[in-house]
Amino acid sequence: MKGLSASPAAEFFLFFHLTGVLITIVYYKNTKLAADHMKRTALFFASLLALICACTLHAQTTVQLNLNAGGYINSDLNGANASLETGANTNMNFIGGLGVNGARQAILAFDLPTLSGDLETAIISFNMRSSQAVESKPWFSIDAYAFTTTPAASDIYIGEDDTRSDFTLIQEDVMSTSTTHGETISINITSYLASLYKDGRPSVSTVYLRLNPNATLTGHDDFGRYRPDFVNGQGESQASLTITTVSESSTPALLSGLLTLAYLWRRRIRK
Repeated sequence: MKGLSASPAAEFFLFFHLTGVLITIVYYKNTKLAADHMKRTALFFASLLALICACTLHAQTTVQLNLNAGGYINSDLNGANASLETGANTNMNFIGGLGVNGARQAILAFDLPTLSGDLETAIISFNMRSSQAVESKPWFSIDAYAFTTTPAASDIYIGEDDTRSDFTLIQEDVMSTSTTHGETISINITSYLASLYKDGRPSVSTVYLRLNPNATLTGHDDFGRYRPDFVNGQGESQASLTITTVSESSTPALLSGLLTLAYLWRRRIRK
């Protein structure tokens, strides 16, 4: 998806010079100056506007990516005996306590594309279940950590502040006791992805997001958990990573403005 955007500075300059055009036209009309002089002046402002647009307008492109597998980590309630299960299926849609089955946390995976412009935003989004999104009144929240190494059972973490160097805290309380049924969850990973890109190319092929409980799961209701919709019953991704980029798109406007100014200058010299 592509579109055009302008910075606040661009909008100011456009407004300023459009005002100048109107003032020029009104002035020439009231003083009854030669029509040719009026046309040249209007053409000058138009070319100036083209130059401003060339320097400030950008093309905006949006890319939406689905989950690339990912998986989940099962463990005892205290985090012991962890095991990694890979593949995108509905088992990912549980984070927290599973009763006699211990506990689970999810890992989302997205393949990174080559970008045609500068990274502007990168948002991971998904919805909570329309019912039973928050079960058995969990006493904990879910935090999101990003990493780029191949997932392993040792990636498990239950609690606050995972200080291991391979993991970067992206957002605390992604899901909390105030989360509602059907709520859309958005996680901004723009800064993290920007650190992985150079000249539009990612330094790694895949980025991972671990969603884990930020408090111990023992000593409470063993079924306290959250139920997001990452994958549907057909194994289709319901979560997405949306990347927006911006790039210069106004070379024609720049050339047009320069050529027009050159033409006007040449006519001025001849006169």
